[in-house]
Amino acid sequence: MNKEIRLIALDLDGTLLNSDKQLSPRNRSALFRASEKGILIVPTTGRLPGALSPAVRSLPFLRYVIAVNGAIVSDVVTGEVLSRQEISNRDALRILDALQKYDGIYDCYIDGCGYMNAKMLAKAEYYTEDSHQLKLVRDTRKPVEDLKSFLLDRGCPVQKAQIMFSCREDRDRALSELKALLPDFLHTCTYSTNIEINSPAANKGAALSFLCDHLNIPMECAMSFGDGSNDITMLKAAGIGVVMGNAEADILPYGDIIAPTCDEDGVADVLERLVL
Repeated sequence: MNKEIRLIALDLDGTLLNSDKQLSPRNRSALFRASEKGILIVPTTGRLPGALSPAVRSLPFLRYVIAVNGAIVSDVVTGEVLSRQEISNRDALRILDALQKYDGIYDCYIDGCGYMNAKMLAKAEYYTEDSHQLKLVRDTRKPVEDLKSFLLDRGCPVQKAQIMFSCREDRDRALSELKALLPDFLHTCTYSTNIEINSPAANKGAALSFLCDHLNIPMECAMSFGDGSNDITMLKAAGIGVVMGNAEADILPYGDIIAPTCDEDGVADVLERLVL
């Protein structure tokens, strides 16, 4: 490889973290070795900034985080939010109106916190893929009586809206409909049964480009890893895009490199061969 890698952007779920949402010893060691070479390690996730797994959050060299699919770029050392790309309150209410017709549970992120109707949160186990996703939802959503009324009262923008379904077939039908109904937003999926809706300016590729520009790092010196449709923009934007072997088939063409799966330490495998 003839490119000097100076920044590595890593999706978390299904990429850096294995199926049990754990950071394996081999992946952890590879990140430490990369950091010792002066390479910046940047978690790049659909999660809220405060919802990073403890193993990732505790990495001593962590400085920058791209969160909520690029809606937030933050400096975790100073606490400064470097970039915000949000959905206006008016548009967020329009999105909630569209989501109400589906058999699913939906939420939105406001200023780094997730909110969901209390009755929907109580049914979360029927609309999540596995126990790890269920725990994440329960740990990071605050229950409110009525999400639409809550948004109306606060009058604030949101960073992301999301809806979760009980099966992929329902998700796929809704995804096509929502793309047609709400074409002025970005629709992506992290899990096989969810849809995430962001401002079109809030995507991982744009956030990575912003951060590299902020740090005076050429984009060709950035490497990105991902496995989902919310990773496509950063896979295309980085000098080297790495798609995990566990990614769905329609994501694979966006990788310059196909790594082993997240359960086979795919991140470490590529870093050991090409960077370290």
